[in-house]
Amino acid sequence: MKQLVSLALHALKQLTREREALVYTRTSVANQLHAYCHQGKPNPYAIKRSQQHITFIYKQVKQIEKEIVHFVNQDEKLKTKIGY
Repeated sequence: MKQLVSLALHALKQLTREREALVYTRTSVANQLHAYCHQGKPNPYAIKRSQQHITFIYKQVKQIEKEIVHFVNQDEKLKTKIGY
């Protein structure tokens, strides 16, 4: 049974690391968008691409968050340990 908890924690860690990386990327793209918008003559195509990229990353983060909740809710020991 200990092995199952270890596998469950490993999978949860993988999801949270993926989410963290996406949030970091989203922040980076948002900062880049801010810089584009405050240039002397902003490139509207670059702005639009950045906005689309941020939207795409936002959707991925939300999906991962749903997976985390679903994953935790399937494992009673993990659910108790985390406090869901």
